[in-house]
Amino acid sequence: MDVSLPQFLKLLSEEVPAQNREAFQGREWNEPRFAEWFFSENRHGYLDPVEEEEFLLQHAGSGPFLDLGCGNGRLSELLSDRFSGLALDSSFASIEKVKTPCIQADIRDLPVTGKFSLILLGFGQLCFLSREEHMELLKKLKRLLLPQGRIYLDLPTIELIQEMDSQNEFGQDGENTVFLVRQYDPSLSRLYQRSIVLNPEGKLLEDFSFAYQLYSLYELLESFRELRLRVEYGSEDLQGNPIKETSAWMVFLLQKI
Repeated sequence: MDVSLPQFLKLLSEEVPAQNREAFQGREWNEPRFAEWFFSENRHGYLDPVEEEEFLLQHAGSGPFLDLGCGNGRLSELLSDRFSGLALDSSFASIEKVKTPCIQADIRDLPVTGKFSLILLGFGQLCFLSREEHMELLKKLKRLLLPQGRIYLDLPTIELIQEMDSQNEFGQDGENTVFLVRQYDPSLSRLYQRSIVLNPEGKLLEDFSFAYQLYSLYELLESFRELRLRVEYGSEDLQGNPIKETSAWMVFLLQKI
């Protein structure tokens, strides 16, 4: 499909689909261009990689570990020299170079058996699930924990993500031009993003939307309480500073009660 300038401007102005379950189906990770772009832009996640390595090694127990939504394997690689472990991601484009034993699968399906001392949900993995799906996933993970095992998760705050509303981006992916259109829906606490990719001749190569579900601190704490998961650690960073209204990030270690 060749796109004229008026057609392209119309694409950019269209509303990103709202309240659409397909927005949580993870299609973006099956698009090699998007996956490669994402991990080139976010190679080390939000937290300092040296501090994150020290923190995870301190709380990993004796292994094994399970890295869910492992992406490029950055967290798995921090642990795999010392502990046995398993990584999982739905995107082959993301995991083809991961050195840790890896399964290509959706974390909703969780085709995993065994028990783990540390389960990783790094860099906002909960945000790729709907509210209902995140509760179901944590229930499953609780059953996979060894006694004294921990779930590690970190994710952005509403405060950080709502500022991305209408912060659209464009850039080059080789010869192709990539446009990222963002809309934040405060009624649902969701950020919708739309990826539009054009080749040098103006042909439309990709056009798809995806969503991030955001959570308030209160909402998360209520879900942990309902699931009988104890918050062993909760902070805006890895230095133990308390989560505030202005915090950009949240980090948790959870243990089953």
